[in-house]
Amino acid sequence: MAPSVFSTTVVLCFCFILVPQDTNAVSPTSNKYKFLYFPFGSTGSHFMTLSQSANVLARLGHHVTFLSSNDAPKWQRADDADVFSRVVFKTRYTKTDEMNAAHELSRTTLRGESRNGFFIFNSIYNSVVYGNPPIVDVFLGQCDDLLSDDLAIAKLRSEEFDMLVGDSGLICNPLLAQKLDIPFVLCSNLPIIPAGYRLYYGVPADPSYIPEYTTRYTSNEMTFFQRVHNVLSYGVQDFLLRQYLEMYYPLKVKHNIKPEMSMLDSQRQAEIMFFNGNYPLETARPLNPNTIFINPVVGLPSNQVVVNEDVADFLETAPAGFVICSFGSYVAVMERDTLQMFADGFALLPYRVLWQTNGHMSNIKLADNVKIVKWVPLAQIMNHTNAKAIVSHGGINSVVEATLAALPVVGIPLMVDQFSNIDKVVAYGLGIALEFNEVTPQTLSSAITTVVEKPRFRERALHASRILSDLTSFAPPAETQANWILHVTKFGGDHLRPPINDSYFSNLLDVYLFLVLILALILGFNVCFLYFCCVRRCTRNQGKDKRE
Repeated sequence: MAPSVFSTTVVLCFCFILVPQDTNAVSPTSNKYKFLYFPFGSTGSHFMTLSQSANVLARLGHHVTFLSSNDAPKWQRADDADVFSRVVFKTRYTKTDEMNAAHELSRTTLRGESRNGFFIFNSIYNSVVYGNPPIVDVFLGQCDDLLSDDLAIAKLRSEEFDMLVGDSGLICNPLLAQKLDIPFVLCSNLPIIPAGYRLYYGVPADPSYIPEYTTRYTSNEMTFFQRVHNVLSYGVQDFLLRQYLEMYYPLKVKHNIKPEMSMLDSQRQAEIMFFNGNYPLETARPLNPNTIFINPVVGLPSNQVVVNEDVADFLETAPAGFVICSFGSYVAVMERDTLQMFADGFALLPYRVLWQTNGHMSNIKLADNVKIVKWVPLAQIMNHTNAKAIVSHGGINSVVEATLAALPVVGIPLMVDQFSNIDKVVAYGLGIALEFNEVTPQTLSSAITTVVEKPRFRERALHASRILSDLTSFAPPAETQANWILHVTKFGGDHLRPPINDSYFSNLLDVYLFLVLILALILGFNVCFLYFCCVRRCTRNQGKDKRE
């Protein structure tokens, strides 16, 4: 080799070594795996969150199949049609049945029955007194239909999937994985629920400093009586969540899916568990190696906003900016008076309002500054230069997307984690909370005006945005999630699994019992010794009395 060629080769190799490598990027692999995704529905934020990692895996050449019921639409986005395969199972429920169940859930929520966060408590109580609520019946029934569909199960078995990736909201996922005899990963569209995820997945949750979400406490520093309340809340949630989980046990028996293993044991077999959210909105806390925070991957900010021309013009020409209002895709039922109340509150604002809702708005009188849309890419709209604030129900996706966009929040929570999410927003100084059943046009407009005009809300939002954006930059959500899924597919998750997942009680229970036994022996010895001394003393005194 000529000296010049040799020198050039050395220089090129040296430069290649010095080039910084992206350790978070998903690298191609020679092994191609098959993944079965079972989402919570085929539309909405749950589906979109789960599909992001599926897109990454499909781009790398892995085979990804989505499982859905025959009444579900194929895809929310047309460009996904050629990316994934699909297996359909037959269900007794029609789309109308599911919509009616969702609407009943919405009506329950809007009546304020979930205000305290004990949504599962209400569901279980009502199931005992009145029978299962419609939404629970749908979940149980669809799971039974899936496990009973021999053709669908045979098709899934023939594919020989390497991993099931499921939404933790579907308790059916562990049952399906056991029936197919494949490992599974669970993805939560919620932040960590302390008592629930401590029970289900062994996530460390010390009630002395980690508030249970139903308490609405946001600080690790609780008073004595707050800690008493917190401990009791953990106990109540633990009991109720066990009851909810065991509703599915009859399906294990019916379909002979490892009936010797409890539902709790089955749930804890997850190789890895992803939770929605990240700091600074999440309370600092310990995590097990197999429990990982993933920032919401739905609609990450983009410099280009793609909306209809009339919507784009409405936003671009807003002289004082605009406010966004959205209560999520599952809150579809609002009384006319409630909708009109919101419309009247928006009419008092100097800003334009882009109101995303799937409610019936035909009889609602709207001011000229309000525009109704069925759906828009909220994350992109939040990053518009004219965006001033968002009015939200407090779903974790909306809260984190607003934080990334440095947008102040007016939170009106409705159910489950939304109360805790908005409490954290308020505690961190990112917005204001309102009670749904107490909102008036005046309080609504006042709260929006306050978060827009008071600089402290935007300043705190900017600070939180920088933290969250930095975390997202070196841990891209979809790629990070896909990396972990590939990791446990290749190597399994035993090296990440904490021993607590195999024990419902403290691993030191035998030690505590031994110490109690030793203490009892010591106390018993002391009591016997004192008794012996007292008897001897009394005997001596009696002897003296007789001699006298």
